[in-house]
Amino acid sequence: MYFRKENFMYTDENSTKEIIINYFKDDRNRQAIMLNGEWGSGKTFFVKKILIDKLKKEFKDTNIIYLSLYGMDSIESLKKELNNEYIAKMVESKTNGKISNEKISGGISVLVELGRQGVGKIFNIDSEKIIEKIELEDFFKIGNSIIIFDDLERCSIKVNDLLGFINNMVEHKGTKVLIVANEKEIGKEELYSNLELKYMIASNRDILLESRDRKYEDKIRKSELIERTEDIFSSNIFYSRVKEKLIGITINYKPNINNLYDAILKDCIIDNDAAKEYVKSQKEIVCGTLRKEKHFNIRTMISIVLAYEKFFGIIDEIELDKELEKYKELEKKEILRRTVELLIKIKNGNMLKVEEEYKYFNDSPYVFIYDYLLYSYINESSIKENIEKRVVLSKKLADERENDEKESELFNKLIYWWKLDEEELPSLISDAKNRMKECQVINIKSILVSIIHMRKNGVKYINYEDYKDILKERFEKKPQDFKTEYFRYYYDDIEIKDDYNYIIKDLIQEINLLKGESYLKDKLNTEKIWKDEFISLCNKYKDEFMNKGKFFYYMDIESILKRLKDENTKSMEIYNFLEGIKEVYYFSNLDSCFKEDLPNLELLVGKIDECGIEEFINEKPNKRVVMNMLKSKLDDSLEILKQ
Repeated sequence: MYFRKENFMYTDENSTKEIIINYFKDDRNRQAIMLNGEWGSGKTFFVKKILIDKLKKEFKDTNIIYLSLYGMDSIESLKKELNNEYIAKMVESKTNGKISNEKISGGISVLVELGRQGVGKIFNIDSEKIIEKIELEDFFKIGNSIIIFDDLERCSIKVNDLLGFINNMVEHKGTKVLIVANEKEIGKEELYSNLELKYMIASNRDILLESRDRKYEDKIRKSELIERTEDIFSSNIFYSRVKEKLIGITINYKPNINNLYDAILKDCIIDNDAAKEYVKSQKEIVCGTLRKEKHFNIRTMISIVLAYEKFFGIIDEIELDKELEKYKELEKKEILRRTVELLIKIKNGNMLKVEEEYKYFNDSPYVFIYDYLLYSYINESSIKENIEKRVVLSKKLADERENDEKESELFNKLIYWWKLDEEELPSLISDAKNRMKECQVINIKSILVSIIHMRKNGVKYINYEDYKDILKERFEKKPQDFKTEYFRYYYDDIEIKDDYNYIIKDLIQEINLLKGESYLKDKLNTEKIWKDEFISLCNKYKDEFMNKGKFFYYMDIESILKRLKDENTKSMEIYNFLEGIKEVYYFSNLDSCFKEDLPNLELLVGKIDECGIEEFINEKPNKRVVMNMLKSKLDDSLEILKQ
């Protein structure tokens, strides 16, 4: 595939392979090929994992040698590395792969491996002197080789010297050469040495530059000085001159991430086949997001694959019920998507934004993605626990959405029930009853009104008692869900209103009772009430307490004990508590009304007996008097309730 951008014609992997192979097959081509691409575009991965295998198939009798120029500082060191690479090729060939090229990193390592395998005898090599005597031409015919030089821009050898050496191989030895580089960075290392001196020279206005046709101001600005320095001293000047002679074609490479995706999975995920297959199936999440963000860095893709392989292994170990498995699959996708997006931000250098997100997501179940990608920290048990919670929550939300959809469909049928065939009505009524047992309480009114409307218009087999029983059963299970405002009737139809009120009458009474009890409970347990309000409160609601048969039933006994023991509690407050009790427990037949109070009253008296009066008085005589009065009243009341 070819595509144009910024005055360059770019090629992807398939087109690049085709161009290189066809060029090398034509013996008339006596120049090298330049594979040019941005850092991180995947040039090296493409060459080592895809191109070399293809070259081996197409050029079976040719030596294929790959050499990185990263850090090389002399032509002599380059020659030595080429020697070593070729020896490694020879050994690999002669031993049928028993010693692989990857195991041999230098001349001495070669000899050690040769000695171990006994293959020195094969070549009749003197292992003591061979390194000093090696010359490239002694070991192989350069003309029958394809040499790939990678990382040209990272080489410390002067560009003109390096390209001159390569040109000699191509032009005079007939070697086929592929140079892999980021052309924009070539010569930068040389440019930045002795920079102060170069700035001083570049600041001289007498040096005229043809490439700068615009007129500068008399005073040289910083940006102009940098531009002039680059023009005068950048090795690109030498490189451009040599390139015209050395390079036959330049391939501007840009990866097709879809093409490289499977190769990266094969290379990076070795042991976990399940992870490999899953990530392979989610190609669009990874590649689609990279394309959307215009991020074509292969190192990022590799980081995504390696990180997600770790996450996948942890998530896959979570054992769930079968009905939850599909929600675990959704979590796998969500974690992959978040991993891709976060790594793109990190690789783009958006660390301020990432750190802000990290603070925001600190309590999120997905915070482990940030922990691992930013700090290499991982807590497997915590991840499993959080993801399991997410799965359960996802199912709950999905069930709620499904119920909402069912309710919406049912409500539509109930509103327009008269549009249905008569034989469909029994099924509709049955569905309405079942939905009343599960729907949100606030929606019950709509179902009841439609049912009443159907009965008023002659639909049979509708028994109001069935609906009253459903309301009673639901209220008993979860009374806290019910509020009187959910059942207020706003319609003008009096007949429907009367039937509606008949169905909900008992329910409303229960809601009001519950509401009253909650109100009384709150009042009795208000923290400041003993100071001045408790007596009047008990007097005001004593009939209510008696009707319900509950008084101490509403009280928080642990809170009462804590307040009685508090040294800051005044004796007058305890006395108010006693007088409030007398307002309610003012007759002798308590046992006929307040049996519900017995457990809490027994607990309070028992705890006071267990601790002893002295623990409540804080060595204060007035509190001793009041506490004894309170204890006496509680003992008498408890004795009556036990009758």
